[in-house]
Amino acid sequence: MEEGKNNLDKLFSIRSEYHSGQPLLRKSISFSVRVIQLVLFLKKKGTEFNISHQIVRSGTSIGANASEAYHAYSRLDFQHKLSLSQKEAKETKYWLDVLFGAGFISLKYYESLYDDCDELHRIVSKSIITSKNNGTKPKKNS
Repeated sequence: MEEGKNNLDKLFSIRSEYHSGQPLLRKSISFSVRVIQLVLFLKKKGTEFNISHQIVRSGTSIGANASEAYHAYSRLDFQHKLSLSQKEAKETKYWLDVLFGAGFISLKYYESLYDDCDELHRIVSKSIITSKNNGTKPKKNS
């Protein structure tokens, strides 16, 4: 897992979109990596199953849709892409509830992942509201 952290640090240092005032992108890629590590943990424990595929899909889609939103061709497209991120965050929280409820992850691990996902959900929701109120989408970073 330490190697993944080192790769994230390297990624953040070489890709401008992760250090140029777009915390959603940085936080969502960090969360995606944590979700992938969760699935690898479940697989190592021998408890990898269909839910693992569901949570990796929804958990990584939060950031994928957010990234697409920042490259949207219109304000409405921006809002639509972020609304997809919002839905994926809600789904990911559901799967975390299921994994914890079934006893596959500890309370500490659950709370840490859930809190990070909830933070992403709040950022996305606020971005949608701001975009609707301002009638704009954020400027693309060069």
